[in-house]
Parts: sequence; structure tokens; C-alpha cells
Amino acid sequence: MPEPFNLRPKESSGPARKHRILVVDDETEVLSILSGLLALADYDVSQAADGPTALRLVSASPPDLVLLDLIMPGMNGEDVLRRIKANPATKSLPVIILTALDDVNAMGRCIKSGALNYLVKPVDTEVLLQVLDKTLTGHFDSNRMELLRQRMEERARDPRSAAPDLGQELRDLDSLRQELKVAVNMVGPVLKGFSARLSGTLARSPNNTQLRGVQARLSDMELLLSELASWSDGRPL
Repeated sequence: MPEPFNLRPKESSGPARKHRILVVDDETEVLSILSGLLALADYDVSQAADGPTALRLVSASPPDLVLLDLIMPGMNGEDVLRRIKANPATKSLPVIILTALDDVNAMGRCIKSGALNYLVKPVDTEVLLQVLDKTLTGHFDSNRMELLRQRMEERARDPRSAAPDLGQELRDLDSLRQELKVAVNMVGPVLKGFSARLSGTLARSPNNTQLRGVQARLSDMELLLSELASWSDGRPL
């Protein structure tokens, strides 16, 4: 697993209350994996397998943050998000979308409806924890990553789940890949949105040579970003 980012840990004045996160996903396996991971990272986790259950839990005892899937039967994630934000008692509740739906239009709707972030599955552990920590505390707590790594290493030393240590070099490489992936995830949606707007403008002014030049440079940037994304996912360039 990649090493944590090299960021300054937050200062602590004593034991702090665990942040409570509600994980909403209709897939049992995903729900179990996410809940286990967040518990290991020292979060207090509750679960909901559908929209109505999520809304009941939020209403009864609002968590500090909701990690919300979009594609669910019945009431989907966008409906849940809108209802949370329409309720004066919960409208300030931070909601982060975690979905397999890699769609810029869906992302735009969710952000417009009040979601703070939109993450696409599969998401790397460090990316997820960084987003959660920054949302809840305003900065990334590298101590949490250290705690998670220690607990994962304890499990790895268990004879039933032992895994070989492949060396510091591989961990450093994974860390670099991870930092690159964060950058790609941030820039990608911006490029997609700009490209869509530029295409619309060119459709109205097809002979604008300046815009054609911008489009060519944008295509080069998208190609480079695609290559970087492939490498950050572990695929060869």
C-alpha cells in the first residue's frame, strides 16, 4: 500500500472525539470494505445500504460527514443529497460523493446540489483519507495515515495474511504515483469541463483560428494527462 503524503501532522492537545462518518452504498462488499478501512483509520463509522435508511440515520443522529454512493436502487444518491441539503437541520452536513459513475454532468449536478467533493471508484486509500481529513479538520493528518499503516502492518504480520515486504523503493514509487493521482483527479474534471465549453464555442464560430489553436493545445494536455493517469494507476506509459 502506498506510503502517506509527506505533509505536516496536526498538533494535538489531547485525546479528540472520533469523527463520525456515515457510509451509504447498496453493495454489501463495498460497504464492508469502506467501513473496515475507516474504522482502522480511527473513524467512528455507521452504515446505510439505501437512501431511506441513510436519511433516517442522518435525521436521528447527524454524523460529521456522509460518504454517499450515487447508483442505488429506489432513491439514488442525488435524491439523498438533495433531501439532506433541503432540510434546515442537515443542510450544513458535509457530503462527499463516492461513485463508479465517472460523468462530468453528474459531478456538476452534485456539486451544484451541495456536495463538497466527487470521487470516482476505485479510489486509492490515501486519496480518500486525505479528502475526508481535509473536509473534517481543514488539513491532512498524517498521523492518521501512520496509524492506518501500523494497523495494516500488524495484520500483515499475522500468519494467516502475511505479505512480503517489497522494499522501500517500491513504497516510494507508490507514494509518487499516489501524489500524481491526486493531481490528475483534480485537473481532469477541469479540463473536461473546459473542453466541453470550448467545443460549444467552436460550433458557433468554426472559423476562429485562435480558438482552434487553443483546442489543439488542450488536446495535447488531455493526452498527457491520460498518460499520467495510466502511470499513476500502475499501467506502463
